[in-house]
Amino acid sequence: MAIHAVFPDAICVAYSEVDSYAIQVYQHHFPNHINLGDIRNITYDKIKQVVDNAGGCDLIVGGFPCKNLSSLSRVVGKNNGLDGKQSGLFYNMVYICEVVKELCPNVSFIFENNNSMSKAHKGMITDILERQLDIRYCRMIDNGDFGVQIRKRLFWTNFYVEETNPTLCVQTWKDVLDPVSKCTDIVSDDIIATRSRFSRNVSFVTKRIDMIRVRPRLWKFQIKNDTSIGIWNKAYHSDMGEKGDIAYAYPIGKSRCITCSTTTNNYIVDRRVSKTHKSFVLRHFNDAEKERLFFLPSGWVTCLGFSKSRNAILLGNTVSVKVIQYIIEHL
Repeated sequence: MAIHAVFPDAICVAYSEVDSYAIQVYQHHFPNHINLGDIRNITYDKIKQVVDNAGGCDLIVGGFPCKNLSSLSRVVGKNNGLDGKQSGLFYNMVYICEVVKELCPNVSFIFENNNSMSKAHKGMITDILERQLDIRYCRMIDNGDFGVQIRKRLFWTNFYVEETNPTLCVQTWKDVLDPVSKCTDIVSDDIIATRSRFSRNVSFVTKRIDMIRVRPRLWKFQIKNDTSIGIWNKAYHSDMGEKGDIAYAYPIGKSRCITCSTTTNNYIVDRRVSKTHKSFVLRHFNDAEKERLFFLPSGWVTCLGFSKSRNAILLGNTVSVKVIQYIIEHL
């Protein structure tokens, strides 16, 4: 979508994907594109055949797995970087690009990964790409400069891309959210009560935030003067409120980065039910809203009728159309 927004006549030479659900969505929209399958099995001869049949290749885009690179990988103890089974596929990607560059010296590259990786991992990736593919630029771009969702990602390119600016933002909550009357996936009282019981003492917290029920399904935040921290002090959820309404609310007036989870990371504090915006409904983003957060048309992923959890995985692993379009406009 992003490529066609800039180059309407662009043709996909081939792609590599192994996730069966991602393949089904992609083939639904682009049925004539050639899937080369597992990147580990793509040979020199196969690459040459594909490029020769297409009459060349002008651009390669790739997102290698962040499973062993991101901040989450440190939490789960799998932060072994490019030595990891998933993130190590980076080397296979580089090999393919080296072959294409040999065949098409003027080919352009765009590679993407999570901004939360360590400086050491970022430096290693940057050094390899510069040494082997002459890729000299690494830019952090946040989808929050274009839309509601904060989504910071690193992009490596062999062409210069200007820094973004928040004034480029073209999307508001009104563009993303369904009418309140159609939002049915409300977080239950039992889940809220269970999560509210969680607390631990931390030195930097002087006020505790609790959720207080106003009436069925309607809540408000209440500040308590103690030093324990509850789940609502933490920034697991997206809040439409203003700064100061809740301690450590992040980001203010923006959506948190959509993840593959169906739990708190994708909760929204929906304040449209109150004229003062002090009370709210706590609910999940629905699939259509998540699609809009990525600048995808409603139904782009959900049109195939997969489960809610499967749609969450597909959307959590995607990229923002506006961000990719912005980068490609610099070609």
